[in-house]
Amino acid sequence: MQKSSPKILIDITHTAQFNFYVNIIKELSKNYFLIITVLNRGKLPQIAKNELSEVKNINIKILGKKRPSKWSTIFEANIFRVIKLLFISLGKNIKLSFANGWHPSIVGRLLGIPSITFDDDPQVYDYRIKLALANKVYYCLYQRRFASLHQKAKILRTVKEWAYLSMNTFEPNPEILSYYQLEPKKYLFIREVSTNTINYSKQHYGRILDISKDIPRNYQVIFSLEDKSKKDLYPKDWILLEEPIKDIHSLIYYSKLLISSGDSMAREAAVMGLPGIYIGSRKMYVNHVLADLADFYHFESGNFKILLKEILKKTSHERQKSTRNILNSEFIDINRFANKITKAIIK
Repeated sequence: MQKSSPKILIDITHTAQFNFYVNIIKELSKNYFLIITVLNRGKLPQIAKNELSEVKNINIKILGKKRPSKWSTIFEANIFRVIKLLFISLGKNIKLSFANGWHPSIVGRLLGIPSITFDDDPQVYDYRIKLALANKVYYCLYQRRFASLHQKAKILRTVKEWAYLSMNTFEPNPEILSYYQLEPKKYLFIREVSTNTINYSKQHYGRILDISKDIPRNYQVIFSLEDKSKKDLYPKDWILLEEPIKDIHSLIYYSKLLISSGDSMAREAAVMGLPGIYIGSRKMYVNHVLADLADFYHFESGNFKILLKEILKKTSHERQKSTRNILNSEFIDINRFANKITKAIIK
């Protein structure tokens, strides 16, 4: 494609957003040149470069930095980043921007570039910012009854995780099991998140640690631990995963169920047809969607051992397939939707 051809900007600030956009990027790159701006946060730049290494018509730019300090969050990841985003957008013939955050919407207002935002959490601080600045604001919340939103916020009949875990986009690979010497449905996937982030800052650390004694010993455990410095606190026979984790979604898919102190991975399990048990304190509207349509459980108090025993009784490969089929009939294909609205704007 010629350098003067119309371009699309896609801004990504953490791994969950990259997962959401990866198939959109692959689809749009067939017809447009894409500028992908990626925040330097953890392993996100490495993941983006590796996953998109064979995709043509894209240019990945590492923009801004996120370090574990308020100063870095305010200035490096936000204020300075918006300024840099403005300068790299000048004179680039950008006709449209996509993001889950608000940064490209500010640039769009200044330069006259239409901006589209996707999200699933209208309870965070930037909800009104996006409503004020973005041209289109879409929330992946399935139905409006799950959240009372401004009329400008359009509800999409899907959840964000379906963008990369739908039956059209995700094919589990059973070969990953031999790498860890596992048998399908004979192990549990467990995830403990760090509480050094905005989303989990009000949650006490160690929710998984609190219920570790209730995990049955007749199952192997695959353990994803965000803060590796605390690994000695957990059972020694749990298989600790080291990042980058090879084919993590296939590992989840073939597990018996997933337990997580963060809600994102519990939702991923649920859209793959598994029971996803979330034991954290954060509450999101989208969790109610998957509690209605799939096997998403939010454990807040009570006897976890009894709950786990009941859920284990219900899990089966047949139930997993049935749940996936239900979701496939209910949810739209977000990747096709993004392509459709792009064509409507860039004519």
